[in-house]
Amino acid sequence: MKKLLLIATVIFISGLTLKIQAQESVNTCILNAKRLQRSMNDRYFKNFRTSYEEALKDIAEIEAKASSSEFGNDLIADHAEEWIKLNQQLSKFENGNISYKGETIQLELKDYEPVLKEARKKASKAHFDEAIQIIQASKIFENRKKAIPHLDKAKQYDESYTTQVKNNKALIYYEEALRIYNQETDFILKEDAVPLFENALHEKNPYKDSKELLAKLYSDEADLLYDSNKFDDIKKAISYYNKSASYVYNYNGASGKILGVKQKAASLLYEQGLKKEQTLSFKAQKEAGNLYKQANMWNPGYKDVEERIKATSIKSTLNVIITDNAGGVITKNPTTNEIFSQTNDYISLPIIKTPVINLENIEDCITVAKELGFGFILMRIDTNRIAYTYKGVITDTEAKTIERFFLNKRSISTGKTSESEISKQEYTEGLKEQKATGRQSDSRFRLSYKSYTGTHSTITSKAVVEVSYPFEIWDVRDPNHMTKITDIIYSEEISDKKVKTTYSGSMKIKPELINEGSLMTQNELMEIANKQKPSIFFILNSYEDTIIKVLNQIEYKTSKLYQ
Repeated sequence: MKKLLLIATVIFISGLTLKIQAQESVNTCILNAKRLQRSMNDRYFKNFRTSYEEALKDIAEIEAKASSSEFGNDLIADHAEEWIKLNQQLSKFENGNISYKGETIQLELKDYEPVLKEARKKASKAHFDEAIQIIQASKIFENRKKAIPHLDKAKQYDESYTTQVKNNKALIYYEEALRIYNQETDFILKEDAVPLFENALHEKNPYKDSKELLAKLYSDEADLLYDSNKFDDIKKAISYYNKSASYVYNYNGASGKILGVKQKAASLLYEQGLKKEQTLSFKAQKEAGNLYKQANMWNPGYKDVEERIKATSIKSTLNVIITDNAGGVITKNPTTNEIFSQTNDYISLPIIKTPVINLENIEDCITVAKELGFGFILMRIDTNRIAYTYKGVITDTEAKTIERFFLNKRSISTGKTSESEISKQEYTEGLKEQKATGRQSDSRFRLSYKSYTGTHSTITSKAVVEVSYPFEIWDVRDPNHMTKITDIIYSEEISDKKVKTTYSGSMKIKPELINEGSLMTQNELMEIANKQKPSIFFILNSYEDTIIKVLNQIEYKTSKLYQ
């Protein structure tokens, strides 16, 4: 057996090399034949002759290999279709030859249809017989697996083997699965048999008692987990009952057991929710609500779970309502559709029908609480309560030294002079050269280097008025006992700025001055500040971090319900 497998392996490797080589030469020959039919010329004729000789050589080599091995027919079965295409192309040339400029290529035409048919028949039988021999020679799965490629080859070359191939592949997988299933006692180890049973069923469905054994495996494990008080075990039990039922419908009463396990899962989650609800914090109430929601998913309508979901939703939420100075309720930013870009996951900004809340009128707060079903946090921004502070004049001076360089030329012959601005480097190098040579002129000009300096000062003056807008945060979770949490002051500056320049130094390089102007008076600034009332949303966005920090620090308290 080992010798036979070794021979098959050697033939397969050498056959693969032959297959690649032969396929390339035959395909190249077909291509060159097509070109030659379109246009007969020196290059095409030469290329065809070369490729045809190579193709004939490769075909002969494959035929020789095929006759010397049990699996050699694979080579012909894999190649003969290309040979048929080649001969079909060559048959288009008249008289069985190709002549060009006194040279003739004699074409060796052959009908490979019966050759292909016979090769496939022999190849499929050889592989099937080999597979059966391997299966019967050993009960060890690793050995038997070597039969599978042979079975696949048998089916590839002759579809009449399909049923026998599927039966034998299913047998290989099934018997190994059954060995593991019967040998192991631990569920995790038994599960190693599952993919093998699945493979058997993939080949033939149903196959023997594969489905029943799979259904029993998962049903038995689910029964053991059913008695656990751990939620993860309960989840597994439901999953296993569902798997069991997927193999055999309602195996061992799986449908009824699933309902029982779901009720138990709901019970465990419900008890965890009750325990979590005892912790008085927004986070704990949120977690309790999530546990109740999960319980309701497992068993809809379990006990009072729906009422508890609603109650924890209220208790886990800090509801914030914002009003302007007239008590008008701000619901959302008309541009962004949001008030805050970031909030804690328990902060909510509910939309209410009540248009105005007067904090001094307790009935307004009670009305809103009844509408919501609970109390709330009120943020009141009063743009009428504005404080103005004159901050005086702030002056800043920036001085900059100006330095410019010039070259004066006077003609020795005419006495005419000219002046041009040069760089500092040119100025320095010019003086350096004059000092080194002791001369201040060349053959035509007398040269004179000049530098001029000055100071250019920019004076910025700004008169400032600070405007402060206060807003309050109130705890109205019990409207009958409202308490102020804090005041937050929003401040902004209104200013008038003037810029003027001064200059001292050489007048030759004096820059053009900016017009000097006078600052607004304090009264003029205060008049502008009085007219300025920023958008509430601008205030909220400017102080978002501060507001969120305050809200996040509000202690948990059960909101009084108004039903």
